[in-house]
Amino acid sequence: MKSNKGFTLIELVATITILSIIMMIAVPNVVSVLNKNKAQTYVNDARKLVTLAKYLFESDATIDRPTGGSCVVILLSALDRTELNKGPENGRYDLEQSFVVIKYNGTTYEYRVQLYENYTKNGRNVQKGIKLRSYADLVDLTSKNSFVTDKGFIELGSGTHRFDQLDLCTSVKERS
Repeated sequence: MKSNKGFTLIELVATITILSIIMMIAVPNVVSVLNKNKAQTYVNDARKLVTLAKYLFESDATIDRPTGGSCVVILLSALDRTELNKGPENGRYDLEQSFVVIKYNGTTYEYRVQLYENYTKNGRNVQKGIKLRSYADLVDLTSKNSFVTDKGFIELGSGTHRFDQLDLCTSVKERS
């Protein structure tokens, strides 16, 4: 009597079909989770940037305090960046275009942050991150992932008109 040890062609095709269906369901879910984690990393890094700027602002008496409609801008280049070395896309955060704006509203200081990363994707330079947002927005748990964008960043100029696009301030003092 002949003993066949192995699988028939139908069994192999059925197994491959089932595995293919499982992969079609699983792969998009894994990609979605990875993208959400990257978005969350941008938000967490923006919160770290505000925390670092707040610490510097509160501990350094040489920084002028904003009054009225004036603001203080603290650039990422002015801070200890050991925890903000690389972004989620393995690029570098822009040291001159990532910053925290501190404004006095009459009773407390308001903090706004812009943080973006420069990286290369498919041979072209890309920017991605958080455009100017209030710190209160970043700690709101409901809509964090929608803050990550690849457009609409405030581009700081150079020279005397460097901060002209910061409409929320009547005057700006820079800490770099």
